[in-house]
Amino acid sequence: MPADPKAIITRYERLVSERSARDFIWERLAPFVASSRAGITSPIYPGTEITRDVYDSTPKQCAGILAKFLSGNITNAASQWLRRKHNVSFLNSQDEVREWLDECNDRDRTQLNNSNFYGEAYQQYVDWCGFGTGSLLMQPLPIGDQVKTGRRKEIMFE
Repeated sequence: MPADPKAIITRYERLVSERSARDFIWERLAPFVASSRAGITSPIYPGTEITRDVYDSTPKQCAGILAKFLSGNITNAASQWLRRKHNVSFLNSQDEVREWLDECNDRDRTQLNNSNFYGEAYQQYVDWCGFGTGSLLMQPLPIGDQVKTGRRKEIMFE
């Protein structure tokens, strides 16, 4: 069934409307938690003073410390945090299946190590800690994958 452009636009406008109350809160929080995330509801022009009303860096430090903890304990590049297992436990004990799953795990880890995943994952954790939500997008490129965190005004949740 082909996509209906009118339905897509209507859905998008509904999501923007539902999100508008949070946009104001996120815009107000951004200078205190992650000033690089400012500009959710309005554009930020070069030379604009974003942190004018910020007198203490404690919120930024707290978000950064928690993000570092999460990054180091959940998606640590030195640990094997990404591991596949089959839903049927009997198949996990089969040598061929285990070898295939291990190869898939190795390929995925290599792919993540060759991208900017770990730097962007840290930014994602800052978003989770400061704003309570966020997104992480991976784009395949000829020179390797590029990962980026989605800016608040670019993403919609349903």
